[in-house]
Amino acid sequence: MKNLKNKLPLFAFLLGLAIVVSQSAFRPIGSSKLADVIFEYNSSTYTEGAYLTDTNWEVTEDGSQCPGSGNICKLSVDELELSGIGTMEEQLVEFLDNQPGTNGATDYIEDIDHRVADKD
Repeated sequence: MKNLKNKLPLFAFLLGLAIVVSQSAFRPIGSSKLADVIFEYNSSTYTEGAYLTDTNWEVTEDGSQCPGSGNICKLSVDELELSGIGTMEEQLVEFLDNQPGTNGATDYIEDIDHRVADKD
């Protein structure tokens, strides 16, 4: 019993160290962001309902401008914001649908900080 009491602080220290290492081992260095995912909008309808239709979005790596009329073309979303369930497009729609406000998806999309490219 005395031997166990002497080893208990060492065990507690090692357990604490293991927890700290395991929690920091999977976190990106220097940032809380994982990566931005770029989605291209492929519809000519610019309404809340259209934004919440997954078939209107497509994942792309191309951040260049698009031909068109100044509406949303490409949207950037931090991958950590997506649920990880379903296709990337379904995850985007779920994310947009959970934005606050009556027109949360539209408000998010119209925010210049989230747009990668507009239709020229």
